[in-house]
Amino acid sequence: MSIESGDTSWLHDATLLGLTVDWKDGRAEVTFRVHPDSLVRLVGQGAVRVSVTRDQPWGPSDSVNEIRWSNGVNVGGSVLEIEIQSGDVILIEARQFSIDGP
Repeated sequence: MSIESGDTSWLHDATLLGLTVDWKDGRAEVTFRVHPDSLVRLVGQGAVRVSVTRDQPWGPSDSVNEIRWSNGVNVGGSVLEIEIQSGDVILIEARQFSIDGP
């Protein structure tokens, strides 16, 4: 399912499992567990920027606090910011985003 600046508030408290970047294909994928048996993958195609911090200023956590969207400047797409409850942020700028999962 394609999403562009869509409502992703339902991912609050989801568990961050991982982030992968396929450099050659320009694909960034973030995987979350939303229920004990349910995984969700948020995929950025045409990714031009990926930034990750893991300073944990609010203490250790692997749960999502908030997801924010803004307009991209490099590819005309969107910027996705995933704020973790540790205070860290994963930022992905990509041409388009899709979500695989429930």
